[in-house]
Amino acid sequence: MELSKADLRYDRQMRIPGWNQSKLRRARVLVVGLGALGNEVGKNLTLAGVGNLTLLDFDKVESTNLNRAVLFSAKDVGLQKVEAAARSLTRLNAKVRIEIFNGELNRFVKKRSNALRKMDLIVGCLDNDEARVILNHVSVRYRIPYVDGGMLNAMGSVRVSIPPYTPCWECGLPKKLYSTIGQRYRCEDLVFEDLTTGQILVRHPTVSTVTSLTAAIQSHETLKILHGLGSFRAKGTWAEGVGKPVENETQYDCRTNTSLVQVFRKDIECYVCGLHSTSVDRVTPLRIRLSKSDSLSSLKAKIQSQLGAREFNLVRGLRPFPDRAKLIATVRSLLQRVEFLSGQLSRSTEGIQSMHKSYVLIREFLNSDLVAKAHQSMREGIPFYPEVIIEVLKRLTHVFGDLTIEGSQDRTQSTQELLSSANSALMGFNEDVSVMESLQGGTSVLCAIRQNSSITRDVQVEVSLD
Repeated sequence: MELSKADLRYDRQMRIPGWNQSKLRRARVLVVGLGALGNEVGKNLTLAGVGNLTLLDFDKVESTNLNRAVLFSAKDVGLQKVEAAARSLTRLNAKVRIEIFNGELNRFVKKRSNALRKMDLIVGCLDNDEARVILNHVSVRYRIPYVDGGMLNAMGSVRVSIPPYTPCWECGLPKKLYSTIGQRYRCEDLVFEDLTTGQILVRHPTVSTVTSLTAAIQSHETLKILHGLGSFRAKGTWAEGVGKPVENETQYDCRTNTSLVQVFRKDIECYVCGLHSTSVDRVTPLRIRLSKSDSLSSLKAKIQSQLGAREFNLVRGLRPFPDRAKLIATVRSLLQRVEFLSGQLSRSTEGIQSMHKSYVLIREFLNSDLVAKAHQSMREGIPFYPEVIIEVLKRLTHVFGDLTIEGSQDRTQSTQELLSSANSALMGFNEDVSVMESLQGGTSVLCAIRQNSSITRDVQVEVSLD
């Protein structure tokens, strides 16, 4: 298909599998903080063609911003950051609609609440935790994904929150941190605990390289969520090629070239996003009592009995529950191996009737509508209910159970290994496994109830085991 002139500038990114430029064009993103990180994030999202950006900051451009703020020049010193940034971004891509709000975050939340709740995503490029707390409450209250970024010396960190699926920014937050909330600081005078050495140091101004790296991660997490959240809410899949967002927090230290993932768990007692929180709409709790010997299918049956006839999905974090990612990869590999075996047989069946019959059986299997549906299901992501994949595995074991493979010992052994792998994968999809094993030490999952292909509400399922 020939691209229009408007789309030609996005040609390279539109070649990525699963990329949807129209989703980006319709997206509404709030960027809070137009310092170093906000400059880079604004630039990245504008170049990517995110259609509607709202920029929020109260500060003015200073000379000390210029070593890492790509949207500012010496002529901008003394101007409001949002105005200088908007002018530069419009030069980069005039098709992006940019709104600015010059003022404090609290004022924006109060004065622009209607606009705020229509946002598809919030990117925090902040220098204080007071603002992070405010954005976290807004994120959870209106179910708006929140991508937070920060820098410490040569270290950058990015944390993604997608309510109600992931922990919010305040889940697991050390209580001592609340004593410092409200302190706004500048790079020149912040004292912090260095995460690498464990020493208390004075924070030095960072450099553009750390800014670029951190903002690049923030920006790409934003693109992942804008592309895939609708699909995830509906059927638990993320856009192929664009990818699944990171869970929790990713840190990268440019001095040591090391990365770290900080794991946070959703706190059901969290006063912001927990079951009994008062600052947001409560997530309806559903309590299920089971014995340790009960199966995963028993859990689903009990949930279904309480929900009635409505369709539902189970998720934990940003993944379906139970997580079958490795099993899906195994099935993909199995089908590739069957395709390879088919190619081998096609070159060696001449004059051998039994091998020709085997080749025909395998080709019929590979060309069946069932296998085509399985491939489509796996391209869309990891399904909640993988019935089509289970049927493919059953058909595969049946076909290979009837085969007569002649030839080298290696080919015979390879066929036996393939059949064994298919049987193992089938066992992995077995829902007769104990619910205790499926929960893997956790006690809660989220139940996303759907009606007419759209989610109507989220239910937190708390499982107690006798």
